[in-house]
Amino acid sequence: MSGKEAERKSKNKTLKQSYNKLLVESPLFISMFTRVSTRPTLKLCDLVGLEAHYLCPRTGLQYHSVEVYERIREMSTDTAHMVGRIRTLGVDSNSFGRK
Repeated sequence: MSGKEAERKSKNKTLKQSYNKLLVESPLFISMFTRVSTRPTLKLCDLVGLEAHYLCPRTGLQYHSVEVYERIREMSTDTAHMVGRIRTLGVDSNSFGRK
């Protein structure tokens, strides 16, 4: 084996090349990670991250307790909407790039 041949074999593959090879060799591996869950998503409080039991009628934020609701009422509407947008951040992203 010459130096150039050894150099070619030691090159790293790109993620796209590895993904295409993985699709051909094991389609079940990819489908395992792209499935949609049949369980409902857990509703979490937008401020503290605990399980949300309530929904604020003014802002639409999910909250855990009365203390958190008092904090939400102190917020301006613009700030509350910015916090609410964080919840939907990354929902449509797919780690494998397919839809």
